[in-house]
Amino acid sequence: MIVQTEESVVFCKTCGIASIHPGHLCNPAPLPPEGAFACNYCGKVATDSHHICQPIALMTLYTCQKCGRSSNRKDLLCTPEEIVMIRQTEIG
Repeated sequence: MIVQTEESVVFCKTCGIASIHPGHLCNPAPLPPEGAFACNYCGKVATDSHHICQPIALMTLYTCQKCGRSSNRKDLLCTPEEIVMIRQTEIG
């Protein structure tokens, strides 16, 4: 988890990972000012509140037909719909 400190947070324009150490990133840039956050699961900087990274997508079972939010619990969504998973073996 990235915690805002007195040091400025930067992110890599190549991979999206956030850090307080610009030397650890291959293409550092200032963090976008408003609405940006570092994902607690993948560490990437996102500005979309509906950001779903791969670790979360693998746990997600439902999506809300009304607002588009995703969850692994049906009871957390107002109009839940089960997500149909396609296995790699079914593709080819």
